[in-house]
Amino acid sequence: MSRIIASARRLQRRIRAGFSPRLHAAIARAVLADPPEARAGSGAGSARQVVIAPPGGGNIGDAALVGAYLEHVEGDVVVVTRRADDFDLSSYGERVQVLPMPMLLYGGTLQFARGLRRLRAHVARGTTVAVLGADIMDGAYHAAASANRALIAAGAAEAGLDSRIVGFSWNTAPHPKARWAMRRAAEAGVLLTPRDPVSAGRLGGDVAGSRGASDSVGHSSAGGSPDRGGVVLAADLVFTARSLAPLPDDLARALDGAERIALVNVSGLIAAHVPAGANAAVVHDLLETCDRVVIVPHVSRPGADDLPHCRDLADRFAGDERVVLVDRLLAPPQVRELAARAHIVITGRMHLAVMSLMAGVPAVTIASQGKVEGLMALFDLPALCVEPGAALAAELPSRLAKVLADRDEIAARIAERLPAVRSLAERSFTATPVFHQGEHLVST
Repeated sequence: MSRIIASARRLQRRIRAGFSPRLHAAIARAVLADPPEARAGSGAGSARQVVIAPPGGGNIGDAALVGAYLEHVEGDVVVVTRRADDFDLSSYGERVQVLPMPMLLYGGTLQFARGLRRLRAHVARGTTVAVLGADIMDGAYHAAASANRALIAAGAAEAGLDSRIVGFSWNTAPHPKARWAMRRAAEAGVLLTPRDPVSAGRLGGDVAGSRGASDSVGHSSAGGSPDRGGVVLAADLVFTARSLAPLPDDLARALDGAERIALVNVSGLIAAHVPAGANAAVVHDLLETCDRVVIVPHVSRPGADDLPHCRDLADRFAGDERVVLVDRLLAPPQVRELAARAHIVITGRMHLAVMSLMAGVPAVTIASQGKVEGLMALFDLPALCVEPGAALAAELPSRLAKVLADRDEIAARIAERLPAVRSLAERSFTATPVFHQGEHLVST
């Protein structure tokens, strides 16, 4: 059996190594070409929005992105997922249809083509195709899936559809195949809205030479010809979300009467890079100034599970009723409610930081995937971004002490910048793509 598993893994690696973005680009262009006229009512061709969701499945940040998008758009929406239960979208009613297609993004070429044919049944002229990019567009996790997302968007744009890749980060070393696919998307006329100025600068250089990102689409390039794509600086989609939800009864009781609440997240993604005892030292320090310290997971799935690390931290304070463990994932509206009640937040997950900042709460955030520094640049608060590593045991408590000392001033700066950040987040919905075809108006 072990030999069979090893052989299967070798075959999978060879398939991934042989992935051809150019072939997949040609397939997407051919399959999505000449979409039909929209048909009224439910069924094929009726969706106003087709959304390619991030992985989800135990990730509050991904769920918050999907929820924020669905809050903002009207009409019928088809949400493409890996599995039917990756997101709980039941509250949106019949207007939202989940279309699970696990192999569209993660399978081979034949499965990609078959998935696109199935997807095309939900696309018509006037449909918007939106890829929710999160931190999965630069190939850091799965290069083929990143490229496939961009190439689906490119094929939709080449078919004359409103096509956009929204709310995503872009790291300093994108996978070459993911970079090629994003360049193809830009050339096809896909609207690209990276969610922070650092990512926008990186992406602009990668997809358009030295042009970088702009505040609007349709600018001329250095050579004088019109750009075929638009890199538009935006902010994370979750900044547009408004919904809140009551906390679970047991958590509400545990927080009853507390005037100062601190939230602490231990990320399973970077736990190996956080020195032992650093998080416990933070909790000890927080208990000097806060009535409650709530240890809250943000992701719980194989490979990057926060929950075991959060439990380990809570066990260090067993018997202290001031330390409260949230032992399951909350829904994004509940996280926003919890964050709004916090005095200070310490997190290894970016979207917990986003949901804290949108409530005006300082969030000391341990960096990962090159995305946190860009988030804090939106607020001109680099002190809220902490690099993981050996120095973290000393750096995190000292940084926390400084942020607590300047807490009111930092909160005032967040409140001052928040309207502009929310306006940037709206660009993912309001900015206009640049179509590559002659019959479409190039926006200015």
